[in-house]
Amino acid sequence: MSYFPFFIKIKGKKGVVIGGGKHAVFKVQKLLPFEPELTVIAPEMSEEMESLAEKKEQKKAKTQLPQHRFERVKKIYVDPLAIAGLMMAAVLLVSMVLGALTLETAWQNLEKAEQYVYELQTQNAVMTASFRSGYQLEE
Repeated sequence: MSYFPFFIKIKGKKGVVIGGGKHAVFKVQKLLPFEPELTVIAPEMSEEMESLAEKKEQKKAKTQLPQHRFERVKKIYVDPLAIAGLMMAAVLLVSMVLGALTLETAWQNLEKAEQYVYELQTQNAVMTASFRSGYQLEE
């Protein structure tokens, strides 16, 4: 995984981890020591993710501190079809943005081509006038 390390205070900050598999567990394990408020969204939770949630529950039971401080891992079960719909929407959004960027580049290229054709026509007119003025041609 690239680009994960970042230097920002995340204690008490809300965050979302998508998935309940081994990669999500790895990310949650790395983030939990910094005490963010994580929400895990997954159609199914792995045993490791469940054990992380249980450890947080046990840690809450041992302390007398307010309960909201240790609610860092939450389980939300989402319909896989809903996740697929969200992913499709994200793909469509990305393709729209890329299409807009491509259209803008194509428009700029068209403007450059039109300018080039105009310059060629101007040069052609100058050369035609020069050629005709040097010779006695009938039109």
